[in-house]
Amino acid sequence: LLAGEREAAFVHLRDVAAALDGPTAEPGAPARPASFWHAWSLMLGLLADENTQGARSGTIRAHIKRLEAIDPEFGGEPWRRRIRRIRDDLGA
Repeated sequence: LLAGEREAAFVHLRDVAAALDGPTAEPGAPARPASFWHAWSLMLGLLADENTQGARSGTIRAHIKRLEAIDPEFGGEPWRRRIRRIRDDLGA
């Protein structure tokens, strides 16, 4: 992201999140690992940055609702704060 390769970063983050998207087998373990939530918080941030005139608002809201169904706490801090801020900025 720092190198300005936003599109390539998004593709990489999407691949990371997809690889980690599945319930853990361990009892009492979080619904998804921290890396899943980190990837999603960054992807949602990228989408929000490119949300010119609300063109991506529906997509962002849909992703956030799916993530909330997985874990209403969005994996805890700091991911919860980041994802909620994006959601709140949309008025979702």
